Amino acid sequence: MYPGRNSGNAAAILCSLLSLQGCLSDAETASASGSAGNNSVAGLDIGVSGSYGISAKTDSTTLARKTTISRGKRPRQLLTNSAPTISGTPASSVVQDGSYRFVPTASDANGDLLTFRIANRPAWASFDGATGALTGRPGGADVATYSNIVISVSDGQASAQLPAFSIVVEAYSLGSATLSWLPPIENVDGSPLLDLAGYRIYWGQQSRSYANSIRITNPGITTYVIENLSSGTHYFAAVAVNESGVESALSEEAYKLIP
Repeated sequence: MYPGRNSGNAAAILCSLLSLQGCLSDAETASASGSAGNNSVAGLDIGVSGSYGISAKTDSTTLARKTTISRGKRPRQLLTNSAPTISGTPASSVVQDGSYRFVPTASDANGDLLTFRIANRPAWASFDGATGALTGRPGGADVATYSNIVISVSDGQASAQLPAFSIVVEAYSLGSATLSWLPPIENVDGSPLLDLAGYRIYWGQQSRSYANSIRITNPGITTYVIENLSSGTHYFAAVAVNESGVESALSEEAYKLIP
């Protein structure tokens, strides 16, 4: 690390900023035989046609009963279909170049397969008919208000939908920061600083983690303006650089909020 300045000479930075019953099948023929005391029972001709009377005549008695035969398999009890439900609150805005995602919550009491639809989908967004997810990343050309968007769900028989909603794509709130510092005049050991070659400014939106930097090659410059800063808090620090390209320790950190 370049001994550009001791702690007493740390660069000072000032900045200002703008601002989801069994039954018989069709192929079966029913017949019955048996005994009733000592009387034999005549054979029965049974048709398969729903509800009918069957009689069996004996020497002294007529046995009669009413029965019901169904065709094929026993019919299942029919269930009443319940409409699906859907809920969720979509975000109402997104900044240009930002990520938008909304996935609704849906269910069906009958356990039916659900499918989703959307009306008035924004051109910059994608929609998944299997999950109802609305996602996208609008650009600068998409800055506008997208209204009357409706997401619905269906079980094939009935449907439900969310209330219509809008998404506002907002432009960046760009700002600038003016940084200034005092140039170092000596090394850490106290000797005169004779080979100062310039400075490097670091900045980012996480404290002490800087995604951006710029080299200033003129040691006589002590003020610099950083432009096109998006909304949020930005952090800044600077170092001195000698003619060998060695950098000093980082200065104290300065920060500003862009509305």
